[in-house]
Amino acid sequence: MTTDSPSKSKLQKTITVLSDALRESEKKFKTLIELSPVCTFLNDAQGNVVYINNKCSELIGVSSENALNLDWIPLLHPDDRERVITEWTKAFKSSQCFSQEYRWKHADGKVVWTLGDIAPVIDNDGNATSFIGTLTDITALKLTQENVHERYEQLNTFMEAIPDPVFLKDGSGRWQMTNQVARTLFQIENHPWQGKTDAELAVERPKFQVAHEACIDSDEMAWKAKTISIDYEEMAGLDGQSHTFEVRKFPTFKQDKKRKTLVIIARDITQHKLAEKKINILSHAMEQSPVSIVITNTQGDIEYVNSQFKKVTGYTEKDVIGKNSRILNAGKTPKHTYEELWQSITSGKMWDGEIQNRKKNGEIFWEYGYFSPVIDDLGNIQHFMAIKKDITEQKIAEAKLKYQAQYDELTKLPNTRSSSFSKNLY
Repeated sequence: MTTDSPSKSKLQKTITVLSDALRESEKKFKTLIELSPVCTFLNDAQGNVVYINNKCSELIGVSSENALNLDWIPLLHPDDRERVITEWTKAFKSSQCFSQEYRWKHADGKVVWTLGDIAPVIDNDGNATSFIGTLTDITALKLTQENVHERYEQLNTFMEAIPDPVFLKDGSGRWQMTNQVARTLFQIENHPWQGKTDAELAVERPKFQVAHEACIDSDEMAWKAKTISIDYEEMAGLDGQSHTFEVRKFPTFKQDKKRKTLVIIARDITQHKLAEKKINILSHAMEQSPVSIVITNTQGDIEYVNSQFKKVTGYTEKDVIGKNSRILNAGKTPKHTYEELWQSITSGKMWDGEIQNRKKNGEIFWEYGYFSPVIDDLGNIQHFMAIKKDITEQKIAEAKLKYQAQYDELTKLPNTRSSSFSKNLY
């Protein structure tokens, strides 16, 4: 007994020291957990809550005392409840880790998004004696993600509403977004294009190699321009024919001046170019016409005159554009002639006949004109057009013949009473 007493006393002393150290360690650990900015909780082997720290209590809106043995299921958001219970139960039964994003209904009514992580505490026999978990508040992150998603949807909707092909590329030239028109144009709907550069797509899609490589060069020019640029590119359309596109590119840059995004809008102007060519041909034809051409609005105000008109009348465009066609009226043509002309063209019919007009220098001359309405696709009269030929010399010749018929060629005496030559002409 005497030989064992010192050993027993020493053992008890050691146990006491270890117990005190353990209690001190637990105290420090508990203090650390309580002061931790991380929401921490502890469940027993059956899943019952046996501890939550203050941060966790604040996040969920349940006091530490009320949290013990509390039924947590009603606090879960209804839309997440079934999924969380299923995964949680699976983790507890299999002593596996659990990690899920889900929502809580806070006591004050607000919704809190959390990332919940649980790990089992395994004893020496491999059994889970408890589960320790953390909750990370990701509400702000989720709101940011929702805002980003909402803006993405708004941008996507806006892009889809544009009838022209639209592309959005990042600073490295990778395709990020397109609208349906663009995907149809490049026939890329069923190809994994997102996140790829034109160089990569050119290799993957030989049929469009030329188009993709052209994009690389024009994109680089747009980046270097550092402002909105307009270019014209040729590309095969769905009909297999070459189409001309007016391409507008808008580069944006980060604060450090590095490339950020490139917005591209392409408009098929093939028909516009063809129409423009047709208009140029018609314009040249009208300008080079040997007869006068005048176009007015529906009130008779002059909007266009060709070169022959200016040559015949002596008026310049500045003299007559915007002026009413009455500026040419010499007052010699009967009123009923103008009434008949106007009645015809305003009812959608053509009128032709002789009219006497006055030149800029006051000289009166004869014209034979064809007057017609210009009608649009809806059947509405938009303009009036006059095509006129100077027939003054013809009228002089006619007057001369008439003079010769009325006067004796040798005696110059009148065969019958006649008016003067000028009166016959004018």
